[in-house]
Amino acid sequence: MRDNQDPPDNEKFPRVQFIEYWHSLAQEILEARVKSRLIHATTNIDASGDEIEEAVRSAIRRKLPLRFHIGHGHIVDNRGNVSPQYDIIISDRDSHPILFETQNGTTYYTYESVYAIGEIKSTYYNAKKEIQKFCDNIRGMRSRLWRPRVPFHDSLSGERLKAATRNTVGIGYYDVTAFYGNPLFTFMFFVNANDFSPSQVASLYNLTPLSELPNVVCLLSEGLILNTYYFKRDDGTALPVHINSIPEFINTAPSPNVGYAWLLAKIGKAPHRAGGNLSMFMHNLFAHLISCKLSKPNLTHYTLNTMPDHEYEGISD
Repeated sequence: MRDNQDPPDNEKFPRVQFIEYWHSLAQEILEARVKSRLIHATTNIDASGDEIEEAVRSAIRRKLPLRFHIGHGHIVDNRGNVSPQYDIIISDRDSHPILFETQNGTTYYTYESVYAIGEIKSTYYNAKKEIQKFCDNIRGMRSRLWRPRVPFHDSLSGERLKAATRNTVGIGYYDVTAFYGNPLFTFMFFVNANDFSPSQVASLYNLTPLSELPNVVCLLSEGLILNTYYFKRDDGTALPVHINSIPEFINTAPSPNVGYAWLLAKIGKAPHRAGGNLSMFMHNLFAHLISCKLSKPNLTHYTLNTMPDHEYEGISD
């Protein structure tokens, strides 16, 4: 039997179902939310938030190879500029040293070492406009901090591509003109969707530049806000085809019959929807981690630009 042939019915193997695994992992996060609410009732608000954040970081940490560092803290660029604090930062552990770690685990990372940043919230409240605030945060961080862009190279030929169609590990394609290898992946994670409705954020997603929107927003109990490539049927309805993991690379629709749009994707049905949503969130994040090509930091620049005073005295003629 060749690999590309289906076996006879009496020889078929059972299909694997991972939904129970993802359901159990999602339940751990949901249970952490219950515990955090009990802690919050004692007025220890910081500890309450820490409970949720560590549950999400732990879930991601357990799925990733050891070469990835999953923590929380600040990003520092080689000019000494510092970002706001993020609930989760994913960086390269193997070849990029961290700059500093405090007693409570707050870590300072070189910008070149960072794959992804995220904000973690127990509950979505429309009145708080948390997604809008995160967009403002992304805009400010991108305008103040700098790191060199890594040219994208074809994985087979090794040649640099100025414009290409990129396969995001099987789930999406982009037509790009300004492509680079180390985009920053940004996300929000809400454990409970509460009063969320797509109509609440429609204007934000229609008017905000793609580079300032989070790549994905996971509302664990409800669904995920994702950017999709869609095909228009003859009757005018849209059929989502691929997920665009890096929306900032989108250029224009290649034909009148296709386009790009944000949507709320609900993965699976109750009682396993949270597990399905978590699986889709993780796989989008992992697709980025696999394909992202980081640069190496110039630690001499970091030293000189983060120290207030330095002097030089000649030794040789």
